[in-house]
Amino acid sequence: MITKSTYISLSTVLLAALGLLFCLTVARAQERELRGVWLTTLQGLDWPNPGLRGKAEAQKKALAVILDDIAAMNLNTVYFQVRTRGNAFYRSSYEPWAAELGGRLGKDPGWDPLEYAIEQCHDRGLEIHAWVNVCKVWSHSKPGNSVPEHLVNAHPEWVARYDDDYWLDAGVPEARAYTVSVMEELIRDYDLDGIHLDYARYPEAKFDDKETYRRYGNGQALQDWRRSNINSIVRGVYDAAQRLKPGMHVGSAPIGIYTNIPGARGWEAYKVLAQDARTWLRDGYGDYAVPQLYWGMKKFGSRIDFEALVRDWCAHSAGRHIYVGTAPYKPEVGNNVTDYVKASRANGAQGIVFFRYEHIAGSKALRSIFKTKVLAPPLAWRDEVPPLPPIECIQQPAVEGHIVTWDDPGPAEDGDRPRFYAVYRGNGTGERTLV
Repeated sequence: MITKSTYISLSTVLLAALGLLFCLTVARAQERELRGVWLTTLQGLDWPNPGLRGKAEAQKKALAVILDDIAAMNLNTVYFQVRTRGNAFYRSSYEPWAAELGGRLGKDPGWDPLEYAIEQCHDRGLEIHAWVNVCKVWSHSKPGNSVPEHLVNAHPEWVARYDDDYWLDAGVPEARAYTVSVMEELIRDYDLDGIHLDYARYPEAKFDDKETYRRYGNGQALQDWRRSNINSIVRGVYDAAQRLKPGMHVGSAPIGIYTNIPGARGWEAYKVLAQDARTWLRDGYGDYAVPQLYWGMKKFGSRIDFEALVRDWCAHSAGRHIYVGTAPYKPEVGNNVTDYVKASRANGAQGIVFFRYEHIAGSKALRSIFKTKVLAPPLAWRDEVPPLPPIECIQQPAVEGHIVTWDDPGPAEDGDRPRFYAVYRGNGTGERTLV
């Protein structure tokens, strides 16, 4: 199966260096690794800078600069935050425009940041996954008026306050259906490579949903019922993706400690937050998980054993992918970032993701360990029939390199066509690099 990106769909490619050229659709297994970054839009933490509110062209230029840097570090996947708190960084019929764009909630910025980000990512050879905060839908005081009305104002019976935040009451069937519809619109309307679910959980065990539980609990234990509610949302999103865009990846960013293990005891996702990401993987409605392993290593003095958690997640992947979420904002991680890349690889993960862009911007360390470009790993369980290789692949000299041309081989036996071709340059010794 070819990775489902669209960043090259050309019949002619100019290569800037001489060498033995390969024109292939599928890379060898060791040449596949997910290298991702969370690009945070909440409060403009990574983008857009608060000083650029209402300035569309300046916002575009700033985003393009960030994506240039991400590509220069040889990363290959961007988790672009499109729903931070029940709002939208894209054209939504359900939720209001984010205030970070136009200056106030619901103000049309005059352009579509997600559409632009998809185009720019694909032009640079980057996959883009829409990063969505699922159940945390607002923070601080109530949102102001907007068109469409924010969820907290339009359906106060679907949300509940916890500390300083508003959370979806996932036990309400209509609230779950609404949330899935929001994701379904994203899947249908945008040429995304994936949907990335964050905050797919409850805030704490003491969340006040007594009345909802009384109405809909149906005799289940409280935490079992809560887990089933969250599972229902995740399954609904996955089913929508399978129905509308079968090649789209659906994954999540669960809390790092699923349940306590030796060397890693703390906030437990399964027992406390009703987040059961391993069931999503095991039961086939999650393609990958990026557990938030935001701790240091034992050798750097961490109480929580980062490597033990990587092994634990990989041991319970059910054949799906585990990409390790890391925290370079912490000095003990950011100052030793290559150690975390090596540890993730050594302990069985298929990739690594960095939280967040600001903390790896211009990283020389990442450029040193990610020396060449690679494709993200394929989802082998989705499609066992590979696309056909290109035909009539011809290399010709040019003024500054070589031109490679090829012809479309047509559909494979299952009817699928390639979405792009990967072009590699070899040096005659068996080594090759993705151009």
